[in-house]
Amino acid sequence: MRSLREIEKSISRAPIESKPEADRAVLQHLLAELATVARNAPAPTKLDVSNRIRKAMTTAATVILSLRMTARPRQRTPQPLPEDRTQSAADLLTVGCLNAVWRRGGLEAVDRQCEAAAQRLANRPQRISVHQLIAELKAT
Repeated sequence: MRSLREIEKSISRAPIESKPEADRAVLQHLLAELATVARNAPAPTKLDVSNRIRKAMTTAATVILSLRMTARPRQRTPQPLPEDRTQSAADLLTVGCLNAVWRRGGLEAVDRQCEAAAQRLANRPQRISVHQLIAELKAT
């Protein structure tokens, strides 16, 4: 079985010859048929046209009204108000929060953020001297 592409290619390459006499004969036959149909069809009166317009307008109005009646009104969802709650220490130390603080104020702002988190936890780090720090680093 041939593919659709092959069939289209064959048809596009096929030589089609038409004789002018045959074209004229077909055209005359079609014009005669059109004239016969036009003579047999009753001409639309002004009343028929106005009735069709009235029916179309009534149908359109009915459709619009039914859509309007059945359509659900848009329910606007209220925008949440910004919360004025105090952030917890865990919130202050999230990656996103620390990144935002870094972009706004650099290392000093991150340090202040960590201090604020430590105050909320009431967990103060012990003070350590430089000698104790060096000793602890050498031990590891």
